[in-house]
Amino acid sequence: MINFFRKIRQQLLSQNKVSKYLLYAIGEIVLVVIGILIALQINNWNEERRDRIIEQKVLEGLAKNLEMNIERFEKRLNNIQWYSKSGEIILSIIENKREETDTLRQHWNPALINGSGEIITIAGYEALKNVGFEIISNAVVKDEIINLYEDTYLLQLNLRQNWGTEVKPDLDKYITEHFSWNIISRERVPHDYHFIINDNYFIGLIKTAALQRAFITNALNKSLKESQRVLQLIKDELKE
Repeated sequence: MINFFRKIRQQLLSQNKVSKYLLYAIGEIVLVVIGILIALQINNWNEERRDRIIEQKVLEGLAKNLEMNIERFEKRLNNIQWYSKSGEIILSIIENKREETDTLRQHWNPALINGSGEIITIAGYEALKNVGFEIISNAVVKDEIINLYEDTYLLQLNLRQNWGTEVKPDLDKYITEHFSWNIISRERVPHDYHFIINDNYFIGLIKTAALQRAFITNALNKSLKESQRVLQLIKDELKE
C-alpha cells in the first residue's frame, strides 16, 4: 500500500513538472509573438512616418507647381486682353475706313495673336506619378489633383499646342508679304495700308483671332480657378 501511494505521488510530481514546462513554453511563445507584433508595429510606424515625409515633399512640389501655373495664367490673360484691345482697334479702323496713323503700328501684330502656346508646367505632377498616387493619404485631395492635371490641363494643352498650326504657314507667308517688321520698336507696318484694310482675307484673320482669344480666355479662366481651388486644398492638407 505504501508503494502504491509513492507511485501516485511521483506521477503527480511528474505531471506538475510537465505542466510547469508547458506553461513556461507557452509563456516563451507568447513573449516571442508579442515581440514580433511590437517589431511589426514599429516598422509600420516608421513606414508611415516615411510616407508622410514623402507626401509632404510631393505636396509642397505640387503647390509650387500650381503657384507657377497660376502666375502664368494671369499673365497670359492680361496679354490676351491687350491683344483683344488691339484687335478691336484694327477692326474699328477697317469698318470706319479711317486713315493710317503712327499709333496703329503697335496694334497690327497683337491683333493677329490668339494667345495659344505652351505655358503649363507639370513637373510637380510628374514627381507624384513617379512616387505613386497612393502616397496622397487624403483621397479627395488626390482625386482633385488627378482631375486637374489629367482633365482640365490636358484639354488646354491639346488646345493650345494644336490650335492654328494648320494655318500658321499661310499666315506667316501673308504677314511676310504684306508687312514689314521694325526690330527696334517690335512693330509691324503694312506695306500698303489701303490694301490691307480692304482685304477680306486679312479681315478674316483678325476676326478668327478674336474668336480664338475668346475661347482660350474661357479655358484659361477655368484652369486658373481650378488651380487656385486645388492649391488651397493642398495648402490646407499641408497645415494638417
